[in-house]
Amino acid sequence: MGHLTEHDRMLITVLREAGVLAEVAGRNLDLKDGVIMIPCADGDQMCDLFEFKTSLFQEQQFHPRIHTLALNGGALLIPANSPVQREGNEDTVILQHLRDGQALKGINLVVLYAHAPCGAAGIAKLNSKQVIELLIAAKTRVKEEIPGLKVACFCHVDWGEGRKRTYFVSRDKWSEWVVKNKEFSQVA
Repeated sequence: MGHLTEHDRMLITVLREAGVLAEVAGRNLDLKDGVIMIPCADGDQMCDLFEFKTSLFQEQQFHPRIHTLALNGGALLIPANSPVQREGNEDTVILQHLRDGQALKGINLVVLYAHAPCGAAGIAKLNSKQVIELLIAAKTRVKEEIPGLKVACFCHVDWGEGRKRTYFVSRDKWSEWVVKNKEFSQVA
């Protein structure tokens, strides 16, 4: 669970080449009011995520304003009936706290994070493809249940040996890629 499998390394590389996982252009996020960040609570990755998100604020010359909602699995808990859920109600808890955070802080930008490797995803026996599918499903559910929010997806990859990178996840490129790559659709 603590290391990327060769299959996941290959898939992440393919998704990068296809533009599904893209370099982050912080200027594409309007950070002036802040951001509600929903990552996994993984303490081995949180510092890197937080530093990266803070750097995006600095690029736009805004003081960092990051409202964090973190449980094991993070955004992967949001899709209804997610296999990452352990108690069966983590999705409703996160969505309620998201609504509360929006109301209390006046923040309308949400960033959903997945990461690889993820212990919570490993417990649920999910590969990187399934993680991306859940992340995209989380975005869809948030937008359906809380209209008016801007929602962006990111995937943080721990390549090992201290090499970590955050990528933007394009829902449109993902949809195109799935249609063109049926062989990966069959892989569990």
